[in-house]
Amino acid sequence: MKDHTLSIIIPINNEELNIPILAIEIARELENVIKYEVIWVDDGSTDNSWKQIVQLGDLNKGIKLYKNYGQSSAIMAGILSAESDLILTMDGDLQNDPKDIKRMLNIFSEEIDLVQGYRENRHDKIISRKIPSYFANKFAEKILSKSLIDLGCTLRLFRSSLIESNKLMGEMHRIFGLYLVTNGANFIQIPVNHRPRINGKSKYGLERTYKFLADITLLKFMNTIVNKPLYLFFRFAILTLLSSITLLILAFMLRILNIKDYIDSVFIVGSLILFSTAILLLSLGLVSEILSRVYLSLNPKAQFTIRTKIGYK
Repeated sequence: MKDHTLSIIIPINNEELNIPILAIEIARELENVIKYEVIWVDDGSTDNSWKQIVQLGDLNKGIKLYKNYGQSSAIMAGILSAESDLILTMDGDLQNDPKDIKRMLNIFSEEIDLVQGYRENRHDKIISRKIPSYFANKFAEKILSKSLIDLGCTLRLFRSSLIESNKLMGEMHRIFGLYLVTNGANFIQIPVNHRPRINGKSKYGLERTYKFLADITLLKFMNTIVNKPLYLFFRFAILTLLSSITLLILAFMLRILNIKDYIDSVFIVGSLILFSTAILLLSLGLVSEILSRVYLSLNPKAQFTIRTKIGYK
């Protein structure tokens, strides 16, 4: 890995007891392996986490955020400050094992964009963590027709160039690996060690499940609307228009058969409403298509990600 450099991004929220232990473990595992830096991002800690980060030695950098913005924002802050061609993200609670970093680096190759870890033996609570995680992973596979074994595993290694067109927003750290995969990244998955938490408290519970489902739905919608917004709206417009025509035919049939009932009037009104909705959806599709093309013309790199270049200085 002498041709590469590595930036390790570690979001921190109230992990003062774990920071010095993790820093020592990383230094021990990566000595003479690769040129690296560790970027600790203090995401609004209220304990002495920042003091611990300040006291760390060489190869360690710190970013202190004004408040708790969430893990995705903290990771993105670290990534945008990174100076390496490879990025590795991991949790700061000691549950990710630094010994797996070397394994990921050994597996990484020029044909691979992402090495995603999956926790083979999770040391988490069954009700609040394991069961929701299982169903969430199945939901993601069903919606996106793509699968990663463990979407919730933060331990992943990827090319920094992927970030140019794949920004982390909201709380999308949970599906960041899947986000890269759906945008064409070549990936490999490996089992990683998952250690029990010995210090501090977990920041996540059942409440994260609905956020995950929302993120998956958003990812599906964004992939469609960014790439082909007109197709998305046109599809709904056609379905709405067909429903409108169906109601209108039913209304005429009732009149022809001389069935005098308020229902035929309801069908006519419903048909008119659906027809207006179809026109509105088509208009939204056209406007979205125009806005999308304007955006891509101003930000041409947003529609592709370059894996590598040759012949350039």
